Amino acid sequence: MHEARKIGRKFGAKCSDPTQIDAVIHSMLVRDCAEKNQISIHVNKILEKKFKGTIRTFQKNKTSLDILKLWRVFFDRGLIPSAYWATATMRELSKEDSNKIYSDVHMLSHLIGSSNQSLIQRLVEVESHIKALENKHGWQRQKLEATVGQLEDKLQRSERSVSLLQRQLTKNKSNNKSARKNADCEKTKLRIIRQRCAHLEESIESTIAKLEIRNRRLRENERHIEYLEKSLSSVEQLIVSMSDNSDSKIIRVVSGKSFLYVGGMPNTAGNIQKMIAKMGGRLSYHNGGSGKSEMSSLANLVANADAVFVPMDNVSHHSALEAKKQCKLLQRKFIPMKSSGIASFTHALTMIDVA
Repeated sequence: MHEARKIGRKFGAKCSDPTQIDAVIHSMLVRDCAEKNQISIHVNKILEKKFKGTIRTFQKNKTSLDILKLWRVFFDRGLIPSAYWATATMRELSKEDSNKIYSDVHMLSHLIGSSNQSLIQRLVEVESHIKALENKHGWQRQKLEATVGQLEDKLQRSERSVSLLQRQLTKNKSNNKSARKNADCEKTKLRIIRQRCAHLEESIESTIAKLEIRNRRLRENERHIEYLEKSLSSVEQLIVSMSDNSDSKIIRVVSGKSFLYVGGMPNTAGNIQKMIAKMGGRLSYHNGGSGKSEMSSLANLVANADAVFVPMDNVSHHSALEAKKQCKLLQRKFIPMKSSGIASFTHALTMIDVA
């Protein structure tokens, strides 16, 4: 869109509603590029300059069949815009093969739209879960603080009562027998109060212990929220990467690379394979079992991968250790993941250095 906006500004595209300027520019380009004029000539020059390397590659093929085969190669790698324009410049391309290329692009738009809808729904679910956790933890913290405050008030009142009784007991020691009886009574009261104080101290210690446990759980939940927020950011980046052709970090990490996914759920692994393929990469899958046949094939899979992803919540101990050992031996990147979800995998991709 930023290229389209430049053209729109150059040729004076205007709209009273700023939110609709992109649609106005798009309509102008579609209309004027249907015939030869200043706008269509300018657009043609921009595309020729932008994709000149790909055009030279396609010009080496002189038959329609060879052009179609090369298109398939670029399509599988995710290099669709440049290849699509290059095929449009090839006079050798037959009408039938041109229709096939158009059909590939048309169906890809449906697949990307469906994938984006699923990711957006997942994004809404994660945001709702984060808000629910924040509300729950805030309520628990307030309740615990109120309980501790009440116990501290009770302890202070008990200490003041004990101090008052001790002073009264000291004063009554010099009194007569009746006073001694009163003192005995006061001692009994004091003993009862001390027992109550001891009970309150035990209760406070128990409450403090429970509070520490809940605080640990709260810190764990806060770390979990932070992890979910990072996963959410990764999912948002993935949505942007798959909805347009921008040179994002994830695309640069995945394009032309081979990865290995050890363990996890087969259905999830299949979805990740499709996602990696759309971004120009390749993902091999190992079920993470500890059988003899599974362990023998793991070393070969690691050797053919640029990086190895292991979801620690669903993999055998032997497979995880063997994968780590082979990565160290073959100098491959070993990436353990907290869970086997797509969001966790996407977050792990963002942690890889492109260089």
